[in-house]
Amino acid sequence: MDYDALSAGVMPGGLTSRTEIRILICYILKTIDKPISGTVLKEVLHYEGIANYFEVSYAISELETNDHIQVVAEDGDKHFMASPSGIDIASTLEKNLPITIRELSCNAINKRLSRIRFEKENRVTIKNLEKGCMVTCSVLEGTNEVLTVSLFVPDEDCAKKIKDSFLDDPTSVFTGVTDILFRDPSKKSE
Repeated sequence: MDYDALSAGVMPGGLTSRTEIRILICYILKTIDKPISGTVLKEVLHYEGIANYFEVSYAISELETNDHIQVVAEDGDKHFMASPSGIDIASTLEKNLPITIRELSCNAINKRLSRIRFEKENRVTIKNLEKGCMVTCSVLEGTNEVLTVSLFVPDEDCAKKIKDSFLDDPTSVFTGVTDILFRDPSKKSE
């Protein structure tokens, strides 16, 4: 492969070929098999050091122009799915990409998509107090609060860390709290 792509921000072993970046985008869209916003694709591939942000933007535009990816309107942002020709490209050429890059990309995209979904389905509020902050994390089912936990923390940095941790995996908070509350009190904890 020619090394014809910008490499600013790309980790060693990342993609520096425009062809590889186009193949990777088709591979991700084929593998994830749900609409992904262009913003998510660009940001995740850039922040993970897999490919240069501007090269990913260019590749998305080129793949869209050549009908290898399809636009799906969603949430006011362009979302993309692989078209039949994009799926063919990915299926035929995915082995040209390092497996570590394929796995890292799909794992990072899935993590980001989960985070976006958790942000929509749950709520976190941070209330600044005279000496610290009150962080309230709510697990929602529709509009109903299933579980709400409030914590006092010394500052806004701690509050933001709790918010991020909660929104990364609200299910573990819910199961952890319910496990503690519903355990049999007659059994001693180990």
